[in-house]
Amino acid sequence: MQKVLLNVNESHDIHTMKSLYNHLASSDLEAQVGIFLHPRMRDSKTEQRFFSDVPVLEYEQSIDLVVNDFSDLNCPCIGLNNLEIDRSILRSIIEPTSLEEKSDLREKYGMQTTQPSVVIDYDCAHLMVGHVNALIKALYQDAHIYVIGSKYLFQTYKIKDQFHAGEQKVHLVLRNKQRDYYAMADLALNSSHLTGWFGRGPLFNFMEATEGAPLLMAREYGMKIFGFHELVEAGVIKQFEIRRGREGKLKEGSHTEAYFKAQGECGEQFLNCEGDITTLDIIDYARGFLESFKGNEEHVNSRAEFIRQAQSTYHPIILSHIRHRLGQNGKPENANLVIAENEWSTRLQHPDTKWRELDEQRAYDPRYAQYANQGVNRDVFVSIPYIPFGGSTDKLIAAGQDILVPAFRQNIDVMGAYTRREEDAKAEQERKDREWKEMERETMRRGEKMRGGCFLTTACVEHQGLPDDCNELETLREFRDCILLTNEDGRVMVREYYDLAPEIVKRIKRDPLKEEVFARIFRTIQIITQMIKLGEHKMATNKYKELVRILQVKYYAG
Repeated sequence: MQKVLLNVNESHDIHTMKSLYNHLASSDLEAQVGIFLHPRMRDSKTEQRFFSDVPVLEYEQSIDLVVNDFSDLNCPCIGLNNLEIDRSILRSIIEPTSLEEKSDLREKYGMQTTQPSVVIDYDCAHLMVGHVNALIKALYQDAHIYVIGSKYLFQTYKIKDQFHAGEQKVHLVLRNKQRDYYAMADLALNSSHLTGWFGRGPLFNFMEATEGAPLLMAREYGMKIFGFHELVEAGVIKQFEIRRGREGKLKEGSHTEAYFKAQGECGEQFLNCEGDITTLDIIDYARGFLESFKGNEEHVNSRAEFIRQAQSTYHPIILSHIRHRLGQNGKPENANLVIAENEWSTRLQHPDTKWRELDEQRAYDPRYAQYANQGVNRDVFVSIPYIPFGGSTDKLIAAGQDILVPAFRQNIDVMGAYTRREEDAKAEQERKDREWKEMERETMRRGEKMRGGCFLTTACVEHQGLPDDCNELETLREFRDCILLTNEDGRVMVREYYDLAPEIVKRIKRDPLKEEVFARIFRTIQIITQMIKLGEHKMATNKYKELVRILQVKYYAG
């Protein structure tokens, strides 16, 4: 009997490939279907439990077809018979978590509460602490909050210390449990998509994030992945217009306006700023949603209906292409998909999905993309020696054995190009690390010379009685190291500060009104740190420059 191997290389493949396996196992496909677990995943109890009823296959000569998912990351197994399926299609046909399964998960994780559960995927370290903290403070009285992140993130940025954990209703969850918590959620959010800030990337896991609850997020412009707009139209994903400036201020009497006004000067500063206030709209909607929460049945049904329609469309197409690659039938079904096919691979891509514009062999170095545009015939293949690079394909192909590749690549060391790309990336990272360490050494040298000559530290420690590692100073130091020292303008600011600060401190201390001056500096520091935590780095920088300019004019000039 022929063998079909479902390739599970990364954690994101697990549920999609298990759903595909269930469909193929229940079909009339005349082939043995199994999975390949990457060696680094085989010790995971989660994967072992999930695939306990699935045959495990290995790469060997008798494998007749390898099924991979296709996205901006993966690549086919060169030298084997491949079927690549667009990841957006695979995720749209995944089996939804049943009510019984959700009930079992709630019991397993002890999530037995009468209040709604809010799940926040926290994936951007220090940059969005303020936004997430504001969200938690506004919602924790009406819900239990589950913040998902990595152990490194939690330990490095002391997340529990940053977030307001009122009544022990804020819980930190490691990322390997992310899907389970999304399934149990009553409301879902992603920290990178609370604003329209320029650094955010596309939200690829929107199907997973909507497993149990509506997903609230700032509007995604130009999102080109199948399923996203369909879920928006179905009301499963709710987008908020990205608004900046005073013209987008909150309505009088809204939940969030009252909350931020209660925060004193810092809250008023944020309400009146000309920055991104999309987060406030999301918070205001979330509070109203939780206060009137009566379940997510409509959401679950809308999402399930989208999946049913996708399954009815794409299950037959995938099955027909598997049979075609196995030589079991003639021309396969294509529907509206974009099909790319050659001797060793067929790729099924949804026309709405536009993965990054890379060459069709994503394992190759982009420097060689020029060969792809020289009018050569991509359907012509030649044999070149295989060069091992430590991947699973090495189990099947010996070094020096010929493999087929597109003719325009015949002069390219195929796997060598991939290796060089990794080596170049490593060298570039090492160069950045050296520059970073040099900047840190420069910072430390200047800091050691200053000792008590820092007016920011003096205002916090000497005049407010705070420890040297207080939240305000730690936030400013992190902003210095992670933001300012990474660009030339920021490095100039840091150098100027170390040059000016000692003399400014000396002269302030001679001022009869020094207590009032340092108190005003501290209030400004609070505003700046709040802006940093809210992701408003430009505003924070301008506020700092304004403070230095005032102090320089009064205490340094002349």
